Amino acid sequence: MTVEVFAEQHKLRLRRDECGEQFIPCRRGQIFDNGDGRLGVMILNDSPRGWGNARRAVEAAHFDITQNGEEEGTALFNPADRRQVKVAFNLAKPYRRKKLSEETLAKLRRQVAIARGVQKTLNSGTPGSQDSIASTG
Repeated sequence: MTVEVFAEQHKLRLRRDECGEQFIPCRRGQIFDNGDGRLGVMILNDSPRGWGNARRAVEAAHFDITQNGEEEGTALFNPADRRQVKVAFNLAKPYRRKKLSEETLAKLRRQVAIARGVQKTLNSGTPGSQDSIASTG
């Protein structure tokens, strides 16, 4: 399973890094595609104790730990295993995708249209734009 399918199934946000790879941003790390059907969870903590507790939880859930640092670590899990998914979510705290109502979407679309209209008039050199101000000053 890819990270894109996983994010869609669980209604999670999906982002791209500098290299163009997709990942799920989390409050304490990220979830990424390992490329072999498993997903990886990178867990970042503020203290060695936090990572130690997280490491024991992923070991108990039979994750494969691939990186074991002092305050952070990376572990691989099977996205089809509900227990492993629950542990990964509890430790990494992924961001959920927001579901906006049609009313809110319509309001946002109107605001964007207004903003784009204002930007077009500023860029066209109409009175009050930067070009006309510079020529009169």
